[in-house]
Amino acid sequence: MDEAVESWQSKIRTLASAIEHAEFGVFKADADVKRLQAQLELKAMSIDKRISAQKIIAENDDRLYQARLDYGMAKGALSGLKIQLRSVEVGFDEWRTKNANMRNERTRYGA
Repeated sequence: MDEAVESWQSKIRTLASAIEHAEFGVFKADADVKRLQAQLELKAMSIDKRISAQKIIAENDDRLYQARLDYGMAKGALSGLKIQLRSVEVGFDEWRTKNANMRNERTRYGA
């Protein structure tokens, strides 16, 4: 029984490490988007003084578009890992319930 619990815990620990890296990836990608956008808007200031024009110029840059796609990919990877973790948790809960039911049956019928 302890080996089975350790197996479930091992699966969760493995996913926890991957989730940690994915969380960092999301925060880094978000910071990259904000930093690049600020740099592009600052550069656009030499072209046009209006804030709305600076935003439009920055938004039309392919690098900002790619940075946003990278952010979306990081968020998607994190979501996928969280779903895997939830799947392991559901599997563990099902395993635990089956074991509890088997113990109750053995107690009830004296097996």
